[in-house]
Amino acid sequence: MGIRYRAGLPRRHKGTKTCGELRRKHFLLSIALIFFATSCTRATNPERPPITDAPLATDLSQLPNAGQLIHDTPNGKLWTMPLRPQAESTLLFPQTPGTFAFQPVWSATTKQIAYGFIRPNTATGVVSSARIWSANLDGTSAAERAQGESPDFAGTYRDPAWAHDGRSIWATVQLPEPDERGVIRFRAEIRRIDLATGNETIVIAAGRGPALSPNGQQIAYLAADTQPADTQPADTQTERNAIWLAALDGSDPQILVAGDQFEEIYVPMRFSPDGKTIAFAAADAANQLQRTPPAPNAWRAPFDMVASWFAPTAIHAHGLYPADVWLVDVETGNLERLTNLSEDHPTPVWSPDGQHIAFAGVLGVYVIDVAQRSALRITDQGVDGQINWVGN
Repeated sequence: MGIRYRAGLPRRHKGTKTCGELRRKHFLLSIALIFFATSCTRATNPERPPITDAPLATDLSQLPNAGQLIHDTPNGKLWTMPLRPQAESTLLFPQTPGTFAFQPVWSATTKQIAYGFIRPNTATGVVSSARIWSANLDGTSAAERAQGESPDFAGTYRDPAWAHDGRSIWATVQLPEPDERGVIRFRAEIRRIDLATGNETIVIAAGRGPALSPNGQQIAYLAADTQPADTQPADTQTERNAIWLAALDGSDPQILVAGDQFEEIYVPMRFSPDGKTIAFAAADAANQLQRTPPAPNAWRAPFDMVASWFAPTAIHAHGLYPADVWLVDVETGNLERLTNLSEDHPTPVWSPDGQHIAFAGVLGVYVIDVAQRSALRITDQGVDGQINWVGN
């Protein structure tokens, strides 16, 4: 299986040509090459400049009346935040001491959230690796949805995503594998978890961060672009990842956004409600300035030790470079830079009607009017976590 791109270089024709014909041919070839180069470049549409400012919202009328936001924090709790000026988070539901919840995602079909969850073994007290759970917004009907091939399965689950019909949850599973020197490295694969039977199916043998199209026909994910996705090296963190697009069963994979376009691409990425656009966060390859690491957070300390045991990548990994929100057209692969705000690992999510995008960062929680290309912050309090939009 080879890597497929959407464009190719024009071919030269053989044969003897006159000087005039050669000049005309060279001119046409130059025009074709210029067109090809510009079509493969991330140049931002000059008629739609990226958003560079996001003042604080001052009036409720400035914000969409479209539900609420939910998010996680480094202390392993899940929170809800209203869409109003100077919004404050409140605990979504109480959790048993010693547990850790992260990456909540909402399903409008099931009216539930799926999330990663770590808890101590009730018999031994030993902390298990992360699994996928689902629950109502108030925490009722909580149930473990993925536990691997056995209770002591060593894989770690993360990046949950709901299928459009609510019948399955998809997730990244990180698996420890020793190399030839006995050093443990981690391989990431994407699994489909059938909620009726509990059966788990490996759909993408090497990839992470699944995003499912609203029509249930496509999956987008991150995988190395240096070779075919099913032969990706075990240590995916050393490879520059691309955004791939495939059929829902994993067939016909092709690169939508090449890895060399950015210094780093983050998960999660999200399809728009109409399925035509994917929003994602990435660090611009042209920006080589390394960010200063954020100040230590007292909330994070208790989990750092546990996370180091079971997760090869921190649940809330900060990027090395300033990042922004980008849009990519699913059909053409055309890229558009939505923001130029240089935030720390923003995680964009679409509103249910597709008119807005919200994301969190160290300077607050942002709400973007996609059509108007304007942004407001509903709070100036930073949120270090993944955000999701719950509709009315």
